[in-house]
Amino acid sequence: MAMADQTTRQSTDVAASAEQAPANVQTIASATDELTSNSEEVGR
Repeated sequence: MAMADQTTRQSTDVAASAEQAPANVQTIASATDELTSNSEEVGR
């Protein structure tokens, strides 16, 4: 039963990570946009 419990926990962790991934991508995209804007301002 311990192996089944471990597998269940790992599956739950994977599912949670999969749900978080799009938010992480959005955060990186927003940070990249901000960095690009700041770089353009510095270049002026």
